[in-house]
Amino acid sequence: FRRVLFRSKVGPINDLYRLATGSTGNLFNVNSMAGMILIEGFLWSPLVFLLLGSTFRAANADMEEAARMSGATVLETLRRVSLPLAMPALLALSLFVFIRAIGGFEVPALVGMPGRIYVLTTDVYEATVVVPPDLGYAAAFSIVMVAIVAVLLYFYGRLSKNAEKYHSVTGKGFRPRPFDLGRGRWIAGTIIVGNFMIVLVLPLITLLWMSLLPFLKSFGASAIPLMSLKNFRTVLTAPGYIDLGVNSLTVAAVAATAIMAITALAGWIAARRGPGGRILDQLATLSLVFPGICLGVAILEVWIRVPLPIYGSLWIIAIAYVVRFMPYGMRYVYSGV
Repeated sequence: FRRVLFRSKVGPINDLYRLATGSTGNLFNVNSMAGMILIEGFLWSPLVFLLLGSTFRAANADMEEAARMSGATVLETLRRVSLPLAMPALLALSLFVFIRAIGGFEVPALVGMPGRIYVLTTDVYEATVVVPPDLGYAAAFSIVMVAIVAVLLYFYGRLSKNAEKYHSVTGKGFRPRPFDLGRGRWIAGTIIVGNFMIVLVLPLITLLWMSLLPFLKSFGASAIPLMSLKNFRTVLTAPGYIDLGVNSLTVAAVAATAIMAITALAGWIAARRGPGGRILDQLATLSLVFPGICLGVAILEVWIRVPLPIYGSLWIIAIAYVVRFMPYGMRYVYSGV
């Protein structure tokens, strides 16, 4: 739905631009390389915030306070103390997001393909939807993507392995202390509020607007008479709607429970440098080698041939989710312990 925000003809961002300037053109064309980059950035910002937040909370604030007492400003403390201590986490997380962006499919499919911008994942997808499916070509292309991601994961592992060299020692009474940003708090507040509006509020408003209209229409007073709850009545009275909801909740609950049960133990052993901890960490993050579309092709091929009644059931979806999202659970647990 962030795509709709910037959509050329009916997106609210371009609508506001035309209303404010009187222009007939568009401020931003979402079906472009810049549009894909912008949406991918907003898509991954919550994950980056959560992972980096735990990194900065675990850092020893005494070093930062010593820098402030020595006359350093907030920016100097951030540049010379905070960021160098967090550099392994910053580099590893940047590489992690880069790897996931390479394997991203939703944004290239919904944003790039309408603008005739193709990437590796969309090419693999198109090979699987033709009749008959060209699974050999899709598999070959998947191997190329796996090789690229495997090289990047090697460097990611090196960064994660050397992260302990930057750890600071804290006592049991350690608590991070807030910084007084002074006048910079207005700039920081504006950035936070702006990100909150773009990432959460505007997409929700756009989603609500679209759900109340019979067809996609620009934001404006002329669309208000067309609003109704017909779409909601159609959804709630549709045959099988309850079954769809139960299936979705079941798959999500099973996958989430399995992931956290596995990664809680594996993450604790890996973080405490227990026996086999490094191997567990590598195994838990191994699925990062497979971009999502490639992992889908692989799981499809495997479970068609396995003599178990898994293919065509909810279990194959749950298994795919566990394999797909286990690295995220591992990163959260690892950084938290």
